[in-house]
Amino acid sequence: MSMFPGFPQGFAQQQQQQPQQPQVQVDDSALVHSYVNAANVTPMADDCSIDMGTTSVAVPPDLAGQQIGPENAARLAVLFRHTHRIQMTWPTAKRIALLLGGMVQSYEAVAGEIDLEADQKIAQAMQAMAQAQEGADIEPKPTPEATTTD
Repeated sequence: MSMFPGFPQGFAQQQQQQPQQPQVQVDDSALVHSYVNAANVTPMADDCSIDMGTTSVAVPPDLAGQQIGPENAARLAVLFRHTHRIQMTWPTAKRIALLLGGMVQSYEAVAGEIDLEADQKIAQAMQAMAQAQEGADIEPKPTPEATTTD
């Protein structure tokens, strides 16, 4: 019979054989919450860095508040504002890569595959539309039904 009611025989011996782990204390008093939607990595011999920040689309003042069509797509600019640089050792980078890979895999199992090319496809389509409009008459041409003769 076990010395610990409700636990299997040998439970106390198993508990005594396991090495004691140090207690980890987390100090988050200096934690700053940030949002990023862009990252760039720089590999070096002894360590690496990740630059993170946000992307946004710059709209010229004269187009503010208007619907942007293909004729104005070339006037837009995508801005990358890098606000954080995280320097780390290669073992730390590998641990982060494994953690993020597992997290993304779990997310995709529930929500479906994340399409990394979607934003790039939209930008390419806008660029193609802008190029197609270059030199074209932007004013709409009257249709035969809309014309009248006096």
